Amino acid sequence: MAMQADDDASERLVVPVHEETIEPHVRQIDAGAVRVHKRVETVPVETTVDANRDQVTVERVRVDRPVERAPEPWQDGDTLVIPVVEEVVVTEKRLVLREEVRITRQRVTEQIPIRDTVRREVVELEEIPPPQ
Repeated sequence: MAMQADDDASERLVVPVHEETIEPHVRQIDAGAVRVHKRVETVPVETTVDANRDQVTVERVRVDRPVERAPEPWQDGDTLVIPVVEEVVVTEKRLVLREEVRITRQRVTEQIPIRDTVRREVVELEEIPPPQ
């Protein structure tokens, strides 16, 4: 039996094609917890600090020179010069510069050890497993 071309179109076979898809959903589960412990501990500390102080040198210089009037104190570099006068009796009264007091200041730095305690906070974490 021979079929005609018109009959071929009427006898076609249709095959349906199906496809599966996935629709993901998220749900929460208990995966455990973390417990935080915080404590304060005292820790000894030792360090040094620089402490400044002024060191003074006093030098007395004999002058014994007559002057008309008492000189004012003056600065000679780092040295403060303070004139000291005295009246002396000769046939006449004169002002004699007896001495100069020279005061020199020097900055001295020394290291001083410091011992004390300090407090600090320490945090520890503890993992808690999820319930079975």
